Amino acid sequence: MAALRHYNFRLLFAGQLVAALGVQMQAIAIGWHMYQMTGSPAALGLTAFFRVVPFIALSLVGGAIADAVDRRKLLMLTQGLQMGVTMFLVIATFLDVDAAWVIYVVAFMGGVLQAFDAPARQALIPNLVPRTDLTNALTLNSMVRQAATVVGPGIGGLSVAAFGLGPTYLANALSTLAVVGALVAMRGVTVRPAPTTGSNIQRIADGLTFARSEPLVFLPLVLDFITRALGSPRSLLPVFASDIFMIGPVGLGWLASASAVGGVLGGVALSSVRHTPRPIVLMLCAYFVEGLSNAFFGLSPNVVVAWFMLFIGGVANVAGEVMFVTIGQLRTPDELRGRTTALANMLTSGGPQMGQFEGGLLGQAIGPVPALAFNGFAAAATAVGFAVFSGLRPHLGTRSMEDLAVEHRHTVV
Repeated sequence: MAALRHYNFRLLFAGQLVAALGVQMQAIAIGWHMYQMTGSPAALGLTAFFRVVPFIALSLVGGAIADAVDRRKLLMLTQGLQMGVTMFLVIATFLDVDAAWVIYVVAFMGGVLQAFDAPARQALIPNLVPRTDLTNALTLNSMVRQAATVVGPGIGGLSVAAFGLGPTYLANALSTLAVVGALVAMRGVTVRPAPTTGSNIQRIADGLTFARSEPLVFLPLVLDFITRALGSPRSLLPVFASDIFMIGPVGLGWLASASAVGGVLGGVALSSVRHTPRPIVLMLCAYFVEGLSNAFFGLSPNVVVAWFMLFIGGVANVAGEVMFVTIGQLRTPDELRGRTTALANMLTSGGPQMGQFEGGLLGQAIGPVPALAFNGFAAAATAVGFAVFSGLRPHLGTRSMEDLAVEHRHTVV
């Protein structure tokens, strides 16, 4: 894999993998913790809500800062603060403070920090590899999260069953040290773009104006947000594990890992393809298949079929994500990359979290099975609508990713 030939990217890749394992372990623990404490699908949705609100509200500010400061130092700061937030959860758990507000506070603070961490992290990647290896680097970056979601939930479920919630949360707190260590060990890399002028508000506006003026940047973002705001089954997994399939916390971990197994295999396949054919068509098909797989997961008669549906959704998820992220990076100048990346992260991370919130409320109202079926079919229909009616239609004939690249000969502040 070409991007791993570069020392600094290897460091970031390894550090992110360890940290992502910790995050996935904690996510499973929090979902199980909240549902056992409240027995409410709506409470699971509210956990996602408290995380997504500050993330969406602050992401553009985080992107503007990522374009104005040393991205590596910014990541060190956000990771250190994240460790502190997680330690608050650890202490509360060991002291038996068994209250939903503790998890809501941790989710809220996690959303605040993610708004600054995510744009800096992704905008740093083009500074670590040459442009020829960017698609491969972004694919590997996506695979980090997917690979962690293969192993992390299973380990998290086993950890909760064997050691309890506190030690599982502690493992996540310690895992942030891997990213900090990787950032400290980097050498000879330019991590700050050209100096910018104007206020933060003006620079945010510049980023929004650029994204809106580029249909191949803006429309895939909107598509991703809508389909995943409708199609995310993650918040309801504890309900399926506890009440429908009755497989306990260990089974919940393996059920949650299914989509990541598909994501890893899909990422490996994509990273081995040097030239991606028909990238716009592939992207639209990926979102369509992901919606259908989520719907059929909700309708699954048993846990084996359910796992397979989530697996297919994972393959489609990583394919769609890699396609639109790579296109956006290729069409964005470096001095705007932090801001457009922030907009992308706001929508791509906000979409699934809004989907978890919406799914929890709808699951409470009409039941988890019809809620997932309705959302999944609606997401698939949205992908068809974008293919037929949106500004993506003229680009369906684009033959390769290289045909979508743009040379930027001007500087935007």
